[in-house]
Amino acid sequence: MNIMKTLKIVTVASMLLFVGNLSAREPKKDNGGTKPLSKQIAYMLKGSAIPVKDKDLKAKIVFTLNQDQEIVVLAIHSESPELATLIKRKLTDKKMVVSNWVDGKKYMVPVRVTT
Repeated sequence: MNIMKTLKIVTVASMLLFVGNLSAREPKKDNGGTKPLSKQIAYMLKGSAIPVKDKDLKAKIVFTLNQDQEIVVLAIHSESPELATLIKRKLTDKKMVVSNWVDGKKYMVPVRVTT
């Protein structure tokens, strides 16, 4: 059982590295100390245990922000239903901090979890 626990920890660490390095297609400029959306999402997914067996897990998250700057998940494209469920549960209605926020703008963030 220790191998599974270690695998889960390594998986989460790998996911955070990949998500943290991705852009949420947000302009890259000094925005007054606001973290990019991809880094905020990586933080929200931190500590999630996702079992990875034979191959890497991938997902594309499509979302928008409502008038209260909370995430509204529009779609999660993934071959792993467990990954999609976890992402939706962790992100739905979570408050974001965005300085150049536009109501209704769609964002796409790819996520990759490796073994």
